[in-house]
Amino acid sequence: PAPAAAPAPAPEAEAEESKKRKIGETELLEESEFLAANPGGGVVHVRCPSVDGDEHMNGQTLDLTVDAFDLPLSEFKKLVKDALGGLAANKQKISAAGLGFLTDKKTLAFYNLAGGSEVTLTLKERGGRKK
Repeated sequence: PAPAAAPAPAPEAEAEESKKRKIGETELLEESEFLAANPGGGVVHVRCPSVDGDEHMNGQTLDLTVDAFDLPLSEFKKLVKDALGGLAANKQKISAAGLGFLTDKKTLAFYNLAGGSEVTLTLKERGGRKK
């Protein structure tokens, strides 16, 4: 007689997979799981652009300390504003490798950004055609 077919894989493997979400190619933990694994706060590194005529933006990296990773990005931008001498939050675009640009309403934990993470600051350009 023909051998029996191999049993189907256990359904737990699928359940395990559904806890992760993806942004692009990057797999992220659920926000609550990430916060449980990363209690407290830490330092997030912000790479700044070099802007001619602005002594606050000379290509430096800022080390910003956050009290907790459930901080919304809109609040994180206020820390950046203070560190850069008043760069308005609506002029800031923050991105992270593999995640693209980050949304103000989401938290650092949503994007799985823990202590030691690095994000990149760019400036929103206003206006139409370049001359």
